[in-house]
Amino acid sequence: MAHIYPVRIQAGFDWNEWIGLPYATGGRGPTVYDCWGLTRSVIVAGTGILLPEFSQGYENTDLEGDVPSFIQAQRECEHWQRIPIAEAQPFDAMLFRVGGRVNHIGPVIKKGLFLHISKASGSFPESYTGVKWHQRIVECYRATNVYTP
Repeated sequence: MAHIYPVRIQAGFDWNEWIGLPYATGGRGPTVYDCWGLTRSVIVAGTGILLPEFSQGYENTDLEGDVPSFIQAQRECEHWQRIPIAEAQPFDAMLFRVGGRVNHIGPVIKKGLFLHISKASGSFPESYTGVKWHQRIVECYRATNVYTP
């Protein structure tokens, strides 16, 4: 059975606008992002689904930082539907393990590609099926409910 997004994909969405953006710890846009900020912003721009900012309660969102706690909180809330990795679609969120912890997230661009962001390179498309990320995939999720603070 195919999964259907709960809202229509926004007309005029262009992935190119999300490539080359700089990284900053706690970045929530519109000019700098961390991995959660980028994922959250892409999902709202592409689907209209608003997710929590998580802009407080941590000191560092680098791969060595405090990302695991707020990713875990998202995994356990009603805002996500777990999706088989083979069924990932644009605007789904891939969770990755780096350094033995679930501490990275990125939106799927298309089958096999996600939008990665790093300090060194900013945001760019990267393969989640390639050698670097395939063994690090933990889960894939689809945003299903709009967050209301």
